Amino acid sequence: MPLEIPARDLLLFARDREALMEFKAPAKAQFLLVSSLDGISLLRRNLRSLLADEDLGRRVFCEEGSKEVGGLSDLPSHAIVDRGRLVGLWAFDAETGSIAWEAFGKKEKVLEQAVSRTERFVKEDLGDARSFSLDSPKSRAPLIAALRGASRGR
Repeated sequence: MPLEIPARDLLLFARDREALMEFKAPAKAQFLLVSSLDGISLLRRNLRSLLADEDLGRRVFCEEGSKEVGGLSDLPSHAIVDRGRLVGLWAFDAETGSIAWEAFGKKEKVLEQAVSRTERFVKEDLGDARSFSLDSPKSRAPLIAALRGASRGR
């Protein structure tokens, strides 16, 4: 059965379409720190569709300097998402065993708890969280400094 989305022909089983149409987004924030390789961004290569309008022009650190996040195809680091929306960026600082992060909106207690949980998981179970195969703690240092600087500027 076709899913009625303008300018697209997508097919779903009837029961899946019903479940999709009945879905209601949770009222409370549900922050997740996900990898830059997570399907929410990697498989679409269009960050613009994950951003709130007010965040499209937000400048973020990239290898080539600061760029508007709404104009990027790929994440410059790992993502913080809330109910399907990109709401921040993070990177693991292996030197300090902590997460450097930037939230696009208000820093809520539930967001800080999500960062702490992920930080503990990376430190205790993974040891590091690379963005791509050639990523290293040393190459990540400018990104970490930029995320920490953005966070202090709030």
